[in-house]
Amino acid sequence: MDKICLDTDFLVDFLRENEQAVQFIEEVKGQSILATTYVNLFELYYGAFKSLKPELHLPAVELLKAKLIILNLSGSSVKFAGEVRLSQSF
Repeated sequence: MDKICLDTDFLVDFLRENEQAVQFIEEVKGQSILATTYVNLFELYYGAFKSLKPELHLPAVELLKAKLIILNLSGSSVKFAGEVRLSQSF
């Protein structure tokens, strides 16, 4: 089974019911393990709390969190992520 780590931008699109994001989830649901990181989850909570309607957005984040595997990051994985990000910025 494939493992897919979803980033904050994708998760925000999904929460906003972006057609492409919803379609992607429908396509991989049941065939892949869907995950995110604590950093991405932090960003979702931050956005929900700063929104004009946190009472609407916080439950959506909680529901999404319950459906994903939350990956813990190690020092080496954070270092590698920084290296990958640098290579994508050119």
